Amino acid sequence: MRFTPVALGAVVACLAALLVVSGCGSTDKSTTPQAVTWADGVCSAVTTYNNALGDTATTLKSVPLSKSAIHDAVKSAQNATQDFTATLRDIGKPGTTAGAQAKATLDGLASDLQKDAQTIRESTSGSALSAVSVTSTTLLTARSQVTAAFDKLKALDPKGELHDAFSKAQSCSSLEAS
Repeated sequence: MRFTPVALGAVVACLAALLVVSGCGSTDKSTTPQAVTWADGVCSAVTTYNNALGDTATTLKSVPLSKSAIHDAVKSAQNATQDFTATLRDIGKPGTTAGAQAKATLDGLASDLQKDAQTIRESTSGSALSAVSVTSTTLLTARSQVTAAFDKLKALDPKGELHDAFSKAQSCSSLEAS
């Protein structure tokens, strides 16, 4: 069967219209439920970890501060860090174009935080004052690392899927405000 140029043109025009209507080839990056669930998990874990670090910092500011209180605060920070880093490693990729970069960011953060936990653990072998000083400083560093990683995640595709996922995830709203 031979197509006339007019018939062939009509077929091409219909196919092009079908592609436009169906969104095939579209650059629209609508956010998937998987990406929103991922972002919600990240934000929830960050919130929990930040709260735990805040509780530890409050304990370290209390007076009088006994050796056992310092030990308990250090143990609390270590447990929170262990739980947080396990969550970061288990959370996987968000199922977006920037998914591999997002996962690498979380894995890097988990590695940094484990080093921080080791620093805190080692600080307890010295004096109480030294342990409080090292732990307090390291907790501030950890908070900065979490904030930097969260900002990096949001910046991976500022107008794309991850940005949309973070803005749609319910547990991220409190982090966006801070």
